[in-house]
Amino acid sequence: RLESWKASLPKIKAYPLLGQGAGSYGLSWIDNQYILDLVYMGIIGLGTFIWLLVRMFRTAYPLTKQSSLAAQYPSREIDPKYIEALSIGYLGGFIALLIHSIAVTTFYNIRTMIPFWFLTGLIIVLRHLIEEEKQI
Repeated sequence: RLESWKASLPKIKAYPLLGQGAGSYGLSWIDNQYILDLVYMGIIGLGTFIWLLVRMFRTAYPLTKQSSLAAQYPSREIDPKYIEALSIGYLGGFIALLIHSIAVTTFYNIRTMIPFWFLTGLIIVLRHLIEEEKQI
């Protein structure tokens, strides 16, 4: 792995901002999500990817405190403990995938990412529904 990371440095230096494009190298060539993103999308693409990951975390984290807000909004149809458990489980899996991406191209694996992005969508919709309820 370290040898493939070292071999990718000249390719990153050749196209540092925009990268060489998706699919320019095989997925098994570099076993690190972040370095592969640098090769494919450059610094701008990696920065955008990291921004997306930070936004996902910042959207899901407030949902872990739903039990304390249950007294303020008693008319909820969904149990606050369920929301809290779902968001804690999501954040645990999310952090595990971020760490796992250091050694594997996790975010390009279809069997991993289809359920992950589906659950991410559910968490984001849940957050928006809760925000709408607070405004009413």
